Amino acid sequence: MNCPTCLRKGLEQKADHPLIMVIFENPTLEDLQKGIIGTGKRGELLNLILDALQINPQYVYLTSLLRCRPPRNRRPTLDEFNACKPKLLKEIQTINPILIIPLGAAATKAVLDTNAFSNFVGKIIPKSKTTIIPTYSLDHLITRRNLREHVYGHFKEAKRILEKYIREEMYKQEKML
Repeated sequence: MNCPTCLRKGLEQKADHPLIMVIFENPTLEDLQKGIIGTGKRGELLNLILDALQINPQYVYLTSLLRCRPPRNRRPTLDEFNACKPKLLKEIQTINPILIIPLGAAATKAVLDTNAFSNFVGKIIPKSKTTIIPTYSLDHLITRRNLREHVYGHFKEAKRILEKYIREEMYKQEKML
């Protein structure tokens, strides 16, 4: 696909120590206007989850699969998906997080290379040095409140993995002293 918007680097919200990468499907209109990902209602919802679990935002890197917003916020076409996926995979390689939380089917498909989102949602998937925990799109949580407990549980599991990683790293550093 020859898309001029795909020449963009994409929106992101950098973290001081990016250990968790949260991947949205696409930026919202508000994200594009502000120039950062994770604004608006879904950003507020994510912040509520992170605050409730006491996950330090300095560990959370936000990005999106698509670099632009599809018209009428429709699902990405296969061409859009294929144009943006390599950029996302390179970004994952560059950031090298210990945890990846893809939000929704399209982000999960890009990270795991599968169409079977429902088979993987909420599962802990070790992949190389990274653990992937796919969950529902935060956009769905705004209208489907019954999914909130599931997503909260998925992030709770991510926190457990993050804490284990930090303990192990601290132990390694202590042994070196």
